Amino acid sequence: MPDMQDHRPQRFLVGRADVLEDLRRSVRDDRPQVPPLVLLEGDEGVGKTVMVQTLLPELGEGSSVVLTARAIPSEIPQPFSLVQELLRSTPLAPPERPVAEELSAGLAGAGLPTEPTDREMLPLGLLALDSQEEDPRDRAVRLLDALTEGEESWAEGRRSMFDRVERHLEDLAHGSPLRLVVEDLQNVDMPSWEFLEFFLRGGRAASRKVLATIRPASQQPRALRARLEELQRAGQLRRILARPLTEGETREFLGTLVPGHALSEETLTEWHTRSRGNPLFLEQLFRMDLVAGARAAGISSGADGRSLPTQMAILDADERKLLAYASVIGSEFPFPLLVSASGLDEEWVAERLEDFVRRGWLRDKGRETYAFSPESARAAVYRSLTDTRRRILHRKVAEALEKLPGAPEPPLFDLANHFYLAQVPEKAFEYNRRAAARAEGTHAPEARVQHLERALEALLRSHPEDGTGLRRLRTELALAYETAGDSLKAESLLRSLLPSAPGAPTDTPAEELGMLWVTLARLLGRMSRWNEVPPLLTEARRWVDPEKDPFLAGQIAILEAEVDDARNRIPAAREHYLEAAGWFQRARAAAHAVRARLHVADMDARTAGRLGPDAERIYREGIAELRRLDDRRELAFALNNYAYWKQVEGDLERTVELLTQGLQVAKDSGDLRRVGWLHFNLADALLHLGRPEEAKGYNAEARREMEKVADQVGRIHVRLNEGRIEMASGAWTAAEIALLDAYRMAREGGYEMEELEVLFHLARWSLARGDAATARTRRDELRQRGFVSLHPEFRVAFGQLDRELGSGSPPGTPPPGGA
Repeated sequence: MPDMQDHRPQRFLVGRADVLEDLRRSVRDDRPQVPPLVLLEGDEGVGKTVMVQTLLPELGEGSSVVLTARAIPSEIPQPFSLVQELLRSTPLAPPERPVAEELSAGLAGAGLPTEPTDREMLPLGLLALDSQEEDPRDRAVRLLDALTEGEESWAEGRRSMFDRVERHLEDLAHGSPLRLVVEDLQNVDMPSWEFLEFFLRGGRAASRKVLATIRPASQQPRALRARLEELQRAGQLRRILARPLTEGETREFLGTLVPGHALSEETLTEWHTRSRGNPLFLEQLFRMDLVAGARAAGISSGADGRSLPTQMAILDADERKLLAYASVIGSEFPFPLLVSASGLDEEWVAERLEDFVRRGWLRDKGRETYAFSPESARAAVYRSLTDTRRRILHRKVAEALEKLPGAPEPPLFDLANHFYLAQVPEKAFEYNRRAAARAEGTHAPEARVQHLERALEALLRSHPEDGTGLRRLRTELALAYETAGDSLKAESLLRSLLPSAPGAPTDTPAEELGMLWVTLARLLGRMSRWNEVPPLLTEARRWVDPEKDPFLAGQIAILEAEVDDARNRIPAAREHYLEAAGWFQRARAAAHAVRARLHVADMDARTAGRLGPDAERIYREGIAELRRLDDRRELAFALNNYAYWKQVEGDLERTVELLTQGLQVAKDSGDLRRVGWLHFNLADALLHLGRPEEAKGYNAEARREMEKVADQVGRIHVRLNEGRIEMASGAWTAAEIALLDAYRMAREGGYEMEELEVLFHLARWSLARGDAATARTRRDELRQRGFVSLHPEFRVAFGQLDRELGSGSPPGTPPPGGA
């Protein structure tokens, strides 16, 4: 068979000149107005990788430094796996860089190769001088350990870790523009994606670019797709489409495979139709045509993954076994693991893999790694195995992973996955619990949930009688659900752990019962279901000894304060917040004590209608203390509430500044509910500034997040904001629908303060539409129900409404942007 490998780049660049030029301009342009994230989007096999690899030498020319990585597909992505790949990457840098001589001497002293031909074999950190005395190799190892293990390194907070990784990458760039090239971004784990977002916003963001290949939107995870849409709205993202080949380009492409190999017009049309103009699939069709008698025998192309099990019928038993093991390992599989798990001869396996690559069933990814081509081929082979065979093969792969030589430690997340699918309960429990702990340590809540669910299933299989172990694991899982934003599932699981009724018999120890009641009460409070909280707190006090557990006593006190706060019982709320601060102080829970004191300042400000000097001082000191403690969840809360009072004062620019800070802190902390409220408040502030289009984007994000965490009050406020945004845009019918919907939600939920706020905006809507009678009726109701005393921040706006109604403003006059 003719050798086609030497022609691969040229073949895949047919019809790509315009895309390459677009990519080149977008990635090399460092002007501030040019988006820092460039996505090359297209189906598998359309040629994205070849185009990026063609550009890489150019990107490293001049003064730029390039790091490359690829997001590996995984059933449960390992947190920070992509960042780890970047840390292991070898920088592509111009050979004339001024650090060359000093670096060469340092490498020689360390006994490492110094010739340019050896550069591609060097690990990260060896190709640039570090501005500090610390050996960059040691720092890279520590960063990898921290990202892998979490634990103590993460106590300093995600932002601090991101700072350290960013500084390391900047040291590699040595002041030059830095380019990150990421392939298969659709597979990225979310913690790594959050680092990329942080990286693009950094201090030298103008000299940074990320070029990524990605599948079309329909094949992207929902969470990633939403984040990309947010970046695009902010003008931070440019999409470049890698389109399929036209029929004419298909003819040219096929002519480059093996010059002189003639195809009839009929065959050309057939192949273009079957491949849909996809270069990889065209090459597979061509390969299959060259396999003796393949077309005559009617054997399908590897381009159709579903047909691969049929093609396997022509293989011998060992070849079928090899493909079966490969499909169990995953969409991609390393050669050493395949040999070890299958027990087949190493040289024979290498030969068979070469043959499968020629047939178009597999792709050689380099570094002794292979992948099914397309990924649907792997799924088809895997589906062809019986359940029993899959279980056995997963066990053998897991056992091979445990013994795999050369690895510094066993691949924890892969072991957790394979032992679970192998149905080996003891090891599935052990590895999934460890994987969940690591996911928690590295702030990856979705991965933590998945591994805890698997650990629970394994424990139920192996030790169904272990009531204490099962209860504690279920409690941990409920907390994980809440952290991941699935509040309703967390509530259901927590209720299943509690007695069916107060005073009902239970074998749960008293201290655990108290904690469970408080946890459920806190969860319902975060969902704004305050009417359900008091009886839970009454039950919690039966089981909690404040002297033995002052922290839990503080949690009860602050929840009681929040119930009073929600019912507008300001003096009672203030006393409970003071009580909570005392308990937290005794428990040495400094951040919680700061938050309780900030609540006291809020109560004083609510009474006065403004943030007085003492409350201002408490806020400033509290924010400084939370920064020192690096408690990002509490800091996000403090910035959000401080911004609210700045808005009441009319300092809208400062409000937006504080909310923007708070939003980033909330994202770093992983608190989805706080992220939702900050998105909402940013929308509100931007609306006040007369920027409704910007407000609309932030409010849409808030709505998604409030829906996910089931925050009913948040939903009401988001819907209210939608109405206000539509009013500002002149869409009166849409505005009325949104406002009435918010009013209905507030009345049905018993949220009086929210109901009155919506009623105020409905009054303004009526006035703006020329219905002064309805506006007066609504104003009178607001006055009768004490609207201004409940909402002192609306005093000025309500007075303006009163004057407009009294002076008979012209019908149809649009109201101001908001209260």
